[in-house]
Amino acid sequence: MSMLNDMTMTDQVITRRKLIHAMKLATLLVFLSGIGFIANGTYTILKAELAQVLMHKAWMKGLYQGHAQAPWSWADTKVIGKIRYLEDEYFILSGESGRNLAFGPALMSASAPLDKQGNSVIAGHRDTHFSALKHLKTGDIIELEYIQSDLAHSAKRQYEVLQTMVLEQDRMDVLNGSDHALLTLITCYPFDSVLANPKNRYVIRAAAIYQ
Repeated sequence: MSMLNDMTMTDQVITRRKLIHAMKLATLLVFLSGIGFIANGTYTILKAELAQVLMHKAWMKGLYQGHAQAPWSWADTKVIGKIRYLEDEYFILSGESGRNLAFGPALMSASAPLDKQGNSVIAGHRDTHFSALKHLKTGDIIELEYIQSDLAHSAKRQYEVLQTMVLEQDRMDVLNGSDHALLTLITCYPFDSVLANPKNRYVIRAAAIYQ
């Protein structure tokens, strides 16, 4: 009986030791995962900051040479302007690919160039560059700055917000051209949705102010 009790106690000790070892291992894995998450987050932040530096450099070079420049050698986009609204300012890239939108708002290729008449349509992510669109209201001012072709300086054009809309994503009429200088800003909606690609879009329509 005593031997049986000794064996039972030994089994309990071994089980307890295994449990403690497992708990230590789980704690270590969580700690290492946390380090990986932090490292990945730091890398993402540094990459975004570096992109802003390179886009600023491309913008200044574009002003000097009189035409838009690519922010890095392998980029399939160019820094074509800046957008300012409320307290925010961002570089505008050409072409609305997902890769470009990761670094800033992008002018849709089928819309009017920033320095021409027509409907200039700019898309941006709701959780980064266009997160503050929800605070814009009718009468607010949006400013675009763009490179004057073949001139070593930029020009600015101000737009007044005419309308804010929530539309289904297949509403393509907001992309239609115009004889007037219009600005259309588009982002996903709702702003706080956890879905990667919700079915609605938040749209702001603004018209150029001529002085």
